[in-house]
Amino acid sequence: MALALTIGQSAAAAQPAASGQGERAPVTFDIAAQPLTSALHAFAETTGLQVSYPAELAAGVSSPGVAGRYEPEAALRALLAGTGLTYRFTDAHTVTLVEGQSGSMMTPAPATPREGLAVPEPPRGGAGSPRFKAIKVPEIVVRESKEVGYKTDEEVSSPTRLPGPVRDLPQSVEVITRKLMDDQKAVRIQDVIRNVSGTFISSTGGGRQEFINIRGITSFADLNIFKNGFRDDSGFANRVFRETANLQRIEVLKGPASFLYGRAAPGGIMNLITKKPLEEPYYSADLIFGSYNLYRPSIDVSGPLNASKSLLYRFNGLYESGGSFRDGVKHDRVFAAPSFSWTLGSRTRLLFDMEYLYDDRVIDRGLPAIGRGVAPVPISTFLGDPNRRTEFHQGKAFLVLLHELSNNWTWRTGFRTAIASEAYDSIEQTGNATATGNIGLVRFEQPTTAQSHYLQNEVVGVFSTGWLGHRLLAGVEIGRERLDQTIVRTGFGTTNVFNPTRVFTPTTAAANIFDGYGVANFIAPYLVDQVALLDNLKLFLGGRFDIFKQEDVQGGVSTASVSENFFSPMLGVNYQPVKPVSLYANFSRSFAPQLGAITQDNQVIRPATGTQYEAGVKTELFDGRLFTNLAVFQITQRNLATFDPTDPTFRFSLPTGERRSQGVELDVAGRVMPGLDVIATYAYIDAENRSDDSVLGIASGNTLANAPLHSGSLWGTYTIQSGPLRNFGAGVGFYAAAKRLGDLQNTYEMPGYVRLDAALYYRKLEVFKRTNLTAALNFRNLLDHEYFEGSRENRREVYPGVPFTVLGSIRLEFY
Repeated sequence: MALALTIGQSAAAAQPAASGQGERAPVTFDIAAQPLTSALHAFAETTGLQVSYPAELAAGVSSPGVAGRYEPEAALRALLAGTGLTYRFTDAHTVTLVEGQSGSMMTPAPATPREGLAVPEPPRGGAGSPRFKAIKVPEIVVRESKEVGYKTDEEVSSPTRLPGPVRDLPQSVEVITRKLMDDQKAVRIQDVIRNVSGTFISSTGGGRQEFINIRGITSFADLNIFKNGFRDDSGFANRVFRETANLQRIEVLKGPASFLYGRAAPGGIMNLITKKPLEEPYYSADLIFGSYNLYRPSIDVSGPLNASKSLLYRFNGLYESGGSFRDGVKHDRVFAAPSFSWTLGSRTRLLFDMEYLYDDRVIDRGLPAIGRGVAPVPISTFLGDPNRRTEFHQGKAFLVLLHELSNNWTWRTGFRTAIASEAYDSIEQTGNATATGNIGLVRFEQPTTAQSHYLQNEVVGVFSTGWLGHRLLAGVEIGRERLDQTIVRTGFGTTNVFNPTRVFTPTTAAANIFDGYGVANFIAPYLVDQVALLDNLKLFLGGRFDIFKQEDVQGGVSTASVSENFFSPMLGVNYQPVKPVSLYANFSRSFAPQLGAITQDNQVIRPATGTQYEAGVKTELFDGRLFTNLAVFQITQRNLATFDPTDPTFRFSLPTGERRSQGVELDVAGRVMPGLDVIATYAYIDAENRSDDSVLGIASGNTLANAPLHSGSLWGTYTIQSGPLRNFGAGVGFYAAAKRLGDLQNTYEMPGYVRLDAALYYRKLEVFKRTNLTAALNFRNLLDHEYFEGSRENRREVYPGVPFTVLGSIRLEFY
């Protein structure tokens, strides 16, 4: 359960603070006498205000409590009566506790940073010059992230690596908070990513990977997934579904991000931000169970390892076992993620994160298309062999060193290494189904080892040139990736979609169709400069120059090699006519070397490129508790590789011509009133092919696969604030998409759908001493509507959506 409470350290730099922002509506309180820390938790949950304070300030302090209907400030004064503490508003909805007699103090207060090495503001460049606040390099999150419902007030770093509020950025950025993940019981990224406009999982690559469609464009090379700013693609870093247990939030940056991240799909990227060690002891145990024999216990423990709290730890771990609505499809997984933070001095900190994931599952390629639609069979129909399972082992390690060079400049060195092995063994459909339902079967055995290593060195700082203020990031990234793989193919005749075989007999001898490796090396300098022309007008300039080399080797002989140099620019502007409103626009380009994309004559397909123009308006309403983003965009993509339809081995590709996606998106998220959290989206996306290709059978004007013209979602939860049902809550919402075409040739379509979800909650603070309880029932596809998530942009893989599903959960938190 996410609480609207932040426990931090004392500020290192002062900044002006808001007062109480006028009178607030009275709220009913029922907070008994108890330890001050738990009383403040209850106050924050009731009011939606954020309460920040040094942990030692409240240690051993008790509160007399408060009961009745009061304005929030009056209730807070009552809670602090006799404690020797008072409070100050640092902005419209953030309160900081300080020593002194209780009562409102409207004088400016020091900011209380929750994370980062604070850097004081630089001097002005001249009279009237704009000024930037301190840069804070990501460091530690203590207790909970600063959230107002489903809106985060954390400074996001994905768009520019210069941490800042979402409203100040010249791009469309949406954040999935930990609270939303918990409320919707997201055990997979695909469970929550649909809460971002125009974004969803279109394919699972055999039921094991996330291929994300953003703004009508899918990256089947997984070039749009990152973790803590490092590439986390399925080719070299992550061979199976990513885990959500150690995620703090998901930042989705719309549009090309190559100016900072290098090769990427033009629709956008998703950056997974992991949980960090806490300064105060925290322990939680969580159990999720439900339909199809799902069983998922997990733990999250954290705290200091020494008395000075210079060494902190956190550990997230889980075991998961479950079946599926697909006949015979099962999985098991084990996940462990320890992390450490070591403060080496007042200006230096070392962060170390590790992950290990074991996963064992049946490969599931979904259903084929027949005629103009998906095969008319029960969505439970599985065409493969459920007795053959694929094992995954993968490990990752992150090491980040942060050091303040001066009051205005900070150095960051980050290293990430990942190694994954995959023992792929599957019998699955191949080719296209006939009108009578016959389709070929083939067995693939693919032992694979993937590894990737990245080193990032960056310097960030603030300075002035004349009357201009600057926030600058300059860095260089070096990387090496290698994929070793053997592919053995055995024919198993045919099966019939309407009456699948359960006896599998080989019809051809095993053939080794590939035995070799691919390797890629790159080095790329990059720079981002945020220029303050005025206090409310900022210009963003960014660019990255990638020097990239790729080679494929088979049988000890180089079969393909290519070297590429590519410059990716970005230009953006953000203007705030009034503080709650931001107008923005940007231009950016992307490039994507297509690793493994080789024609049948062993020619490597040149990089795909993309160009975007975007404009939008962002607003913060209800004292900043509700955030909206309205964006219009146009993206043009060229030279994207797709499967060669004349290749029966599925190893070779062909380049396509030009594609265009344009549309309008709306995102709304936050807390409308105490207890009521909402998130809503809408997207109108017109995505089409813009060139003819007779070999691929693609015509100009064809709609891009998996791109609905209209899509949207709405999810809201309400927790009762007073009375006999206090602490009970409910949630309800829907996800909707218009019909989609299943392949680039537009030979069949997937019907539109509306999926209704709901939930029931019980949340109780201090159910036992220093113990919080959360229990929930989540219902997915409440009306049991049959629908399809998406396709692999061909006729043999269409993925059914989940039918009616019930998840129960219970969590205990100790602190």
